[in-house]
Amino acid sequence: MADIDLEKPGKLLGSGLNAKDYTFLIMKDQPQYTAQAIGANPGCVDASDLLLTSPVIPDAGGNASFDIAASAVNLKKLMTGPVLAIKVAVVGTSKATNADPLKRLADVQSFQLLKGTPTLALGAQTTTVPVGASTIVAVQFQYLDTVTLTMSPPDVFQLSKTSLVKSDTLTATPLKDGTATITASGTGSDGNLTQTLDLTALGMSVTLPGIGFKDPT
Repeated sequence: MADIDLEKPGKLLGSGLNAKDYTFLIMKDQPQYTAQAIGANPGCVDASDLLLTSPVIPDAGGNASFDIAASAVNLKKLMTGPVLAIKVAVVGTSKATNADPLKRLADVQSFQLLKGTPTLALGAQTTTVPVGASTIVAVQFQYLDTVTLTMSPPDVFQLSKTSLVKSDTLTATPLKDGTATITASGTGSDGNLTQTLDLTALGMSVTLPGIGFKDPT
C-alpha cells in the first residue's frame, strides 16, 4: 500500500479515454467504497468518511491531476493519529460525443495518509554558567510551526532569540547570580508541546586559603 505523506504532499493523478472531466475523492477506507459503487453514485460516500472532494478538473489529453498541498493542513486536522487508512477515487464523466454521454466510471486505490508526530527537545552546552560568560542552547523540533522561548525569572539570563520557526541554537547570557528556567513552547496544527531546561548563573567568588602564624622561636 502506497503512502501519501502530508509533510511532503504531491499530486493525485488520473487518466481516462474519452472523458470530459474528472473529480478526485479522498475517503476513509471502508469496504463498501468500490469503483463500481462510486462510479454509479459518487454521493454514496458517507459525510463522516469523506475527507476531500476536488473541484471538477477538465480532461487534458486523457489526463488530470490535483495538487493536495493546499488541503494538507485540513487533512491533518481530520486525522486522529499519525496514520490513517484511506481510499482515493477518481471519477471520470463521459464526453457529450460518446455513445453514452451520461456514463460515469471510477477507479479506487488504497493508500495510507501520514502526518508527522511533533517533537521538541532542549539542550545546553553547559547548564552552569559564570557571570561574564555564556552558554549555547540547542532547540530541536519537528512538525511544529513556531517555538517561543521564555525565562523565569526573567532577569537572571538573557536569551539571544525568543522565537524560532525551525531548529536552531541561541545564546543564554547570565546577568546575575541565580537559577532560571527556560520554557520552550511549540505550537502547530498537529499539536502543542512544552519543554523546560534549568540554568544556573554563578557570580564572582573569592577564596582565601586561610591565615596562619609561625612562632619564630
